[in-house]
Amino acid sequence: MSNEVKTVLDVKGLTVEFRTKDFLVSAVNSISFSIDEGKTLALVGESGSGKTVTALSILKLLPYQIASHSQGSSIKVNGREIMEMNPSEMRSVRGDLISMIFQEPMTSLNPYQKVGTQIEEMLIIHKGMNKKQAKQRVLTLLEKVKIPEPELKANSYPHQLSGGMKMRLSLARSLVLKPDYLLLDEPLSAVDELTREVLQEEIHTLWKEEKFTAILVTHNVTEAVYLSNRVVVMSPRPGKITHIVDIPFKKRDQKLRSSTKFHKLIGDISGKLRTWK
Repeated sequence: MSNEVKTVLDVKGLTVEFRTKDFLVSAVNSISFSIDEGKTLALVGESGSGKTVTALSILKLLPYQIASHSQGSSIKVNGREIMEMNPSEMRSVRGDLISMIFQEPMTSLNPYQKVGTQIEEMLIIHKGMNKKQAKQRVLTLLEKVKIPEPELKANSYPHQLSGGMKMRLSLARSLVLKPDYLLLDEPLSAVDELTREVLQEEIHTLWKEEKFTAILVTHNVTEAVYLSNRVVVMSPRPGKITHIVDIPFKKRDQKLRSSTKFHKLIGDISGKLRTWK
């Protein structure tokens, strides 16, 4: 059995500019990083450092009427150049190959449709399941993301769910098509600290079970260190990479959270964020 490490997402020289009426604004300036299969990479930095812009570039979800990439920008997924894909090819990438959880869960949910129906439709359209098969898959997934009374919640509307339940629902929705990659954009920023820690544990468990490759966008250094295998530190205006830190921990649990090594690494990375100037 081969233990060869396989790089599956490779970003090189990524530059993003936005056109205003009078001039160009550089949001991300020639950044490069890579992710190995089954690993999680965290992008950390203050507001304006280009974390979300970088994640959206991978799915080509920027407002391209005003946004553009430099000629040397390259994003390769499984060896395929994202920058060269047409809209039809990108539609096949989004959801099936790469899924994204947005900072505000309601962004991806229809407020006028029951949540179970919304996820079932994805399976019917993309996987060719019938209604009964899709419903069973959805209920199984809701249980997996720790949503209590899954049948009752599936018959609820988004506004009837708490912040933590909405985030769990977003996780279920993003994983329903079994994507190879998951992009998480500040997924836990809207929940309280206790719920945040619980959801971190659940995301880590899902990562181990589903074996996806992930990019986590967060301003929370503790979260980045706990959930990722590598942390990319970015500085703002324009967004640049200042440091890349490999995370040495193999096991994630409460013992790690209370360890000196864990807190020292958090302090080291926080220091890099403060001294980017």
